[in-house]
Amino acid sequence: MKITIVEAIRQVMKTEGEPMTPRELYYRIVQEGLYDFEAKDPISVVGSQIRKHCLGKDAKSYYESKFFKAVGENRFQLLPGPINESPTEYIEEDNVEPPSEDQAAPDQRSDKSDPQESGPAKKTIILAIKEVMLSHGKPMTVQQVYDAIVSRDLYSFKASQPVHVVRSQIRRHCFDVDFPSAVDLKHFENRGKHKYYVLPKPVKQKSKLSKVGANTDVEKIAEKQAHIESADKTSRDKVFICYSRKDSKWLQRLHVHLKPLEKPGMIDRWDDTRIKPGAKWRNEIKEAIERTRVAIMLISADFLASEFIMDNELPPLLQAAESDGVMILPVIISPCRFKKTEGIHQYQAMNSPETPVIGLSIKKREELFLHVADAIEAAFYHE
Repeated sequence: MKITIVEAIRQVMKTEGEPMTPRELYYRIVQEGLYDFEAKDPISVVGSQIRKHCLGKDAKSYYESKFFKAVGENRFQLLPGPINESPTEYIEEDNVEPPSEDQAAPDQRSDKSDPQESGPAKKTIILAIKEVMLSHGKPMTVQQVYDAIVSRDLYSFKASQPVHVVRSQIRRHCFDVDFPSAVDLKHFENRGKHKYYVLPKPVKQKSKLSKVGANTDVEKIAEKQAHIESADKTSRDKVFICYSRKDSKWLQRLHVHLKPLEKPGMIDRWDDTRIKPGAKWRNEIKEAIERTRVAIMLISADFLASEFIMDNELPPLLQAAESDGVMILPVIISPCRFKKTEGIHQYQAMNSPETPVIGLSIKKREELFLHVADAIEAAFYHE
């Protein structure tokens, strides 16, 4: 490590001279070799360090010395010089009384009617999570939160894998964690290695990702994925890209956007470019599909016209989505009969069929592939 992470952030911001997101800062830090990240979720680490030194952001673990300021939604800029900001005086957490059910925000109350977690709960799952975090007084892992909720009998779980339900609820309401079924109202933030804590107050942060279909119910996916991984040593750990070779140039561009996730080992990408000469390619494709957690489909007229894709790749992927919660991410490459194709039309694409990739500007095209990478990262974000 050449310099501290805060110094690396300040150096990049000074060089760029314009507001940046934690993700943009992370990529620039890595590109310039300013800091060696070891965390599994380095982007959250960058975001956490920025907020701890951000003007107007106040919590017990934040620092008085402020180097940054928030500019717009999830963008930050370097202050002209460091500013000392006295911290807010906090009430002792043991005396904090959680809000009543009637005072809870609409998205909190909606958790009570969640079919995955209905039952004679004493309060919503979000209120239960917030109460144990405040009582604990410092960041907690998902397992610690679940254990505290159960020991204090704050919520009645019915799910067979309740820890995964707690994880999904924290993730859905976690600041700077964006994925297709995330909730706009954020109550928590990541505080280092797989630990979370309550924000000083709820923050609205609108998702920049499309809602990608009915198979993105995180509670159901968590339940199914936990069952798969406990029942079978072969867990689903791959990103499978299904495409027509006539669309290879778009596959190559997607590779570029996925590289920052592959390099630190956050994802294991698979497509037919991984098949070595002389290999039993049908077996390799079959094995890759069996280990797929996220399937990206680069859909075009050529894709839909491919008998091999439609007969050999698409059916097992759709079956896995139905039975095992595999996430399907369609990307519309060119005008085609996507909306009229049985089996895939029910999955909402990352981009509208009316705005296919070939008709987008370079900027819009790059933003789309970035959103695809974001959705994949979110699907693999776990304890």
